[in-house]
Amino acid sequence: MPNHELGTTCGCCGVHHRVVASMPNRPFAAEDVDRLDRSCAFVAAVGATDGSRGEDDETSETSETDDGRSPDGSYETNTLVVSTAGGTRLLRRSDDLGWVVDRERDHDEREDPRVVGVDVFAEAAPRTRLSPTDARRVLDDAG
Repeated sequence: MPNHELGTTCGCCGVHHRVVASMPNRPFAAEDVDRLDRSCAFVAAVGATDGSRGEDDETSETSETDDGRSPDGSYETNTLVVSTAGGTRLLRRSDDLGWVVDRERDHDEREDPRVVGVDVFAEAAPRTRLSPTDARRVLDDAG
C-alpha cells in the first residue's frame, strides 16, 4: 500500500487503513469466500489478483475468465468486498501485512448493505475484465 498510512486515518485518501487480524494471511479460495458470505450481507471476490502487488492483475495473459475464475470454476483472490450492516470495506491482501482495509464506506440502517457492496465491487472491478455496469448486472442477476 505505497503512499498510504497504516494504522491511522490516511492523509492521502482519508481511509483508516488497518490490518484485519481475524483473516488469515493467504489468498481466499472460492470456499473461503462462500464461508465469509454466509456470515455477511454481501461478499464478492474482485477478480484474480497478484499477491505480490496487492492489486488486481490486469496484465495477466493466463486462461482465466473475466471474473477471475480458472476454467474449472475455482479461483483465489487477494481482493474482497465485504459488506455488513454497518459498513462496506474493500480489502486487499499483501504478503507482508495480510488483509488490509483499502477503502471503507460506513452506512446506516436505511441503506441496504448488498446495494452498497455491489457499488463498491463495481468501482473496484478491473475494467479490463468487467466494467462497472457489467459488474452491477452480473451481481443483480445473481442476487
